[in-house]
Amino acid sequence: MKIPVEVEIARLCIIPRSFKYLSSNIFGYDLNELKSTLDKMVRKKALLLVEGQYLVQHNIKEEFQINIPHQDFYFQKYMGHFSFLKKPHPLDYEWRNSMKTLDDICDFIEDEKLDEKPILILGMPTLFARLYHRDIGIKVVLFEKNKPIVEALSRFENERFKVIETDINIAQLPTENNYYSVFMDPPWYSESFKSFFWFANKFLHVGGLVHISIPSLFTRPSIPDERIDWFTFGHKNGMCIETLKPQALEYVMPFFEFNAFRAAGITDLSPFWRKGDQLIFRKIMEQNTRKPKFTKNESHNEWKEVEFEGVRIRIAMDQQVPEVAEKDVEISHIVPKDILNSVSRRDARRRGVNVWTSGNRVFNVSDPKKFYHILKEILTDRKSFPKQTYIYDFIRSVIDLEKQEHSTYLKWLYYEMERNNN
Repeated sequence: MKIPVEVEIARLCIIPRSFKYLSSNIFGYDLNELKSTLDKMVRKKALLLVEGQYLVQHNIKEEFQINIPHQDFYFQKYMGHFSFLKKPHPLDYEWRNSMKTLDDICDFIEDEKLDEKPILILGMPTLFARLYHRDIGIKVVLFEKNKPIVEALSRFENERFKVIETDINIAQLPTENNYYSVFMDPPWYSESFKSFFWFANKFLHVGGLVHISIPSLFTRPSIPDERIDWFTFGHKNGMCIETLKPQALEYVMPFFEFNAFRAAGITDLSPFWRKGDQLIFRKIMEQNTRKPKFTKNESHNEWKEVEFEGVRIRIAMDQQVPEVAEKDVEISHIVPKDILNSVSRRDARRRGVNVWTSGNRVFNVSDPKKFYHILKEILTDRKSFPKQTYIYDFIRSVIDLEKQEHSTYLKWLYYEMERNNN
């Protein structure tokens, strides 16, 4: 049976492929002939050539009798447990590890025999899910304050895997140390680091390990000094540094960061550009230290969420507004085109935001509580508020824009993940 080389090329190019990749995987085919065949397929519009990458045109898949897999296959392959978690919201500071990093951590747990004793996880829900799917045969407990994540992970709960919905800043401390290893990924700010670390230490046996993701040296100008402060804090709490591995923990760019970079004019980058350093402390003694102070930032204010067609919209409910009877809600724009072109907590423009979307759109409304209740009515029945149609039109435009942008984000991930794998 003869297999036309064009069919094999088309099969391989269901995802973007370089000439180097094709030359290594079209077995025994002369390179001059390969180049000629590729050029011919491009002229016939069977292949698309973009930036040195060949991609089969989907409209000719029947001609070549190839099955183009759904994009979700690649998302599951590279993005840890992509399918069942909601889009991350920028107020949650939620960056999720790649599947490669999750498997590296699971391998470490097995290689170091950490899977023989209970494990506590703080702020790494996809690691919890990965340990479940790899059937690690020990008790695993996740502390998580994000309610949608808690609800999504509840399906995995059993006698060994437990999810506890709590904010570690107010959570009840244990009466005894129950864990020999803690894995945590706090927001990359000093107050969060110290709160997570102090909390984890209270659960840990002497001799146990705390595994932490920390920002790399050039993440922001103050990081070198902050890291020294964190290391000192660990020492004062009875810990010593056992391992510091640069750039070991890989993250997948969330949709809100994708939008922020596009708003800043940055388009040529990898979905996995953000990496954390892996820091491992060992507890060598008990130290009775005072709980560190924690100051609320905007993510700890009272925000309520309304979700439309996958678009998550949060409204700050704790802002005081003048009481003016029957006055229409005014919507103010904060930045050009409404997408904040930064994900940094240091950005001063965040202070004026009281409406925030999962696509990093930001607004200020004159009466957040009234705006929230109108959105809830819209979600139920548009006809119930004929005087507020301008708000419906506003929300409808935001939803349509973000759905289109999210589709672009998914396509970009699909191509970039496989291009990186070339």
